[in-house]
Amino acid sequence: MRWIQPKDGFSTGIEVYNCIVKRKVPLILRRKYLATLYTCGPTVYDDTHIGHASTYVKLDAIRRILYNHFGIRVFSVMNITDIDDKIIRKSHERRCSWETIARENEDKFWKDLRALDVLEPHVKMRVTENIQEILGFISKLEKKSLAYKTKDNSVNFKVKDYGGYGKLKKVDLEEEKDVDFALWKGAKDGEPFWESPWGKGRPGWHVECSAMASKIFGSSLDIHAGGIDLKFPHHENEEAQSCAFHGCNQWVNYWIHTGHLKLAGDAEKMSKSLKNTVSVDELLSKYSANQFRMLCLLSNYRSTMVFSGEAMEMAQRILNKFLSFLEDTESVLRGNRQIGDFDQTKIFDKYSQSIQEIDLHLRDDFDTAKCLQVLQDFISFVNKEINFPSNEGQSSPEIGIIRICREFILESLKNFGFSIPGENAESLHGSPADNVLDKIIEIRNSLRKEKNFSAADAIRDGLKDVGVEIKDHGQFSSWSRR
Repeated sequence: MRWIQPKDGFSTGIEVYNCIVKRKVPLILRRKYLATLYTCGPTVYDDTHIGHASTYVKLDAIRRILYNHFGIRVFSVMNITDIDDKIIRKSHERRCSWETIARENEDKFWKDLRALDVLEPHVKMRVTENIQEILGFISKLEKKSLAYKTKDNSVNFKVKDYGGYGKLKKVDLEEEKDVDFALWKGAKDGEPFWESPWGKGRPGWHVECSAMASKIFGSSLDIHAGGIDLKFPHHENEEAQSCAFHGCNQWVNYWIHTGHLKLAGDAEKMSKSLKNTVSVDELLSKYSANQFRMLCLLSNYRSTMVFSGEAMEMAQRILNKFLSFLEDTESVLRGNRQIGDFDQTKIFDKYSQSIQEIDLHLRDDFDTAKCLQVLQDFISFVNKEINFPSNEGQSSPEIGIIRICREFILESLKNFGFSIPGENAESLHGSPADNVLDKIIEIRNSLRKEKNFSAADAIRDGLKDVGVEIKDHGQFSSWSRR
């Protein structure tokens, strides 16, 4: 059974990679300017590590791009697995209830996502609050003779009887002896349980997502997302049991999988079981959310990414290039920096070209890496143009185009989810404190013209001590806060 391209719906003009046919395909939504998205959330037994975080940051960028660039609103749903073997084991280790473990780590998970500027889903669904929906889902599969009870009061899905297994990953069922998976797990002594027609127990992992997503989206879902490690068996099992439940050939139209995150020198992905994790708290003690987002977007969302000090330094340098451009152009617009006599037509042409290139790259499977390169090239081009020396006595150039250039970079960064401190509608108007700084810069410029460099340097160093950085541009200077 292969992938079926939606025939009816809204053609977005975007192509996304399809893991079933192993090529890019048109993204066609069921409803105009609305995408339904289900994302596999965490099993909340421990802190969120940056391997998990990279998935949520990448998917957040895609969600923002769909809305900010293409005008497609994304209705987002995420599950929280709040009952699991690992949660139960952790509760025994700490000698507390499983609820305590689950709630503490869930609260920490949402706090971490907010710290990384990741938009929260519109709907959050806990497994333990949807037991009845899960029981109903399993019962229907049992009535269709696609589920059976085992000796330990568990219930398994009949993979070979389903007939459409192996869609996301090719599986030779003739060679596989034990491919059936648990829909319901019979309770063991001392474990939490819920009553069911098959005895005391709790849901299997795969059925949780199918039942909860079906509760919200029914028999058809535009996009289902998660890390590449979930492709098989989790997403394969979801697709099989959901198609069986709804009596359809395709439950999810588009699967989006993000690549692994590895530490430099590690051959394996970041995983708690391998004890090679870095928590979000540890990340943010050294780096900013913007810097981590930059690292995530410097490669395709499907690619494996490497986390290291060197990689983060590179991300920081690129981010600083953007922030420096925003600061410098603000200085121009505030009248604190003079610029050369540039060719306005050339900048207009470069702007138009860059807009078109970004649109093409975003339509090509959300290629943020190429978009960021286009934006860097644009900044370099504009900087070269506006820093070209003016002929003496020539009239000042029109700086309106500088405002357009600045807005282009600022809006592009915001479209990808970068948070730019202090940027609002009044940012160029100046506060009383800003006006004082402007006067100090004027005094310092006068001292530099008089070649009193020791006094000028003293002002620069004094301002640096209070978080204000001075940049010199020929005979004139600009300032920015750090």
